[in-house]
Amino acid sequence: MELVTPQPPFAGFKDDELHGGCRHTVPALWVGAGWFDRTLFAHVVKASLFAGFEDRGSARLLLRKDAARSPMAIPSAHHFFREPRMAAVSAVIIVPSQGEHASMFKGVAKAADRKIYGGRAVVVTTSVTLATDTAAATVNFQTASGKSFSWADQHDLKSVVTISHGFSGDGPNLAYGLGDERYQAWGIDDGTGELEAAAKEFWGIKVGKALKKGGKIVLVGCFMGKGEYARNVARAAGVSCFAATGLFAAANEETTLKHLKAIEGGRAMKPMVEAKP
Repeated sequence: MELVTPQPPFAGFKDDELHGGCRHTVPALWVGAGWFDRTLFAHVVKASLFAGFEDRGSARLLLRKDAARSPMAIPSAHHFFREPRMAAVSAVIIVPSQGEHASMFKGVAKAADRKIYGGRAVVVTTSVTLATDTAAATVNFQTASGKSFSWADQHDLKSVVTISHGFSGDGPNLAYGLGDERYQAWGIDDGTGELEAAAKEFWGIKVGKALKKGGKIVLVGCFMGKGEYARNVARAAGVSCFAATGLFAAANEETTLKHLKAIEGGRAMKPMVEAKP
């Protein structure tokens, strides 16, 4: 917890009052600070911040002694302490929950959060519901811990990363091995060579708006940097998109983290290339 310095004036202990009872148990910084006060001391004793306090009886006696001439109400904990602010999320890492190697991709994503993004990334899993005669296909998102996730809540991201199988024309495969190309939900329209409507909405609106100016997209997986896919994603989102021009062992932690570290450091190593908007 973070200490918030109380503001004077206070009816503080004098040094001689501390000699007889518990000065040896009080941190020198607080004793000599000039604003040491019974109210702060009371809170400290109450909160048990002194592990193994040797003389709490003396501390209480001093508090009672001082209370008669300084009947100040003891404030609640929030007067002196506040919870530290949570670090802002800097990256979202997307992995499939379906298909081959899904658990391996998730493990690599968690390692990337710890080792590359300093615990400031959110690992998100996808679940694809295929289209039916009456409903369009949907991609549902939740965090790796099972909590709800909304792109509308994401702002000023430094990076959005996908870790999955992939291919040149269709982007990330969100359920590789299930035998249906519709699991590549953010693909290219074969007739026009442009992103399909769902892909434009995802990369251009959801991801593009969540990224800060100068942010980036990293497509970790095979062949997504070959052909026009990465360029189409970069144009839709308005940021650089990094992807591999050949095979890429996305489920291998060492390989993926080596390339992510390089990209976050400002350079791409083969087979990863940068497609600019």
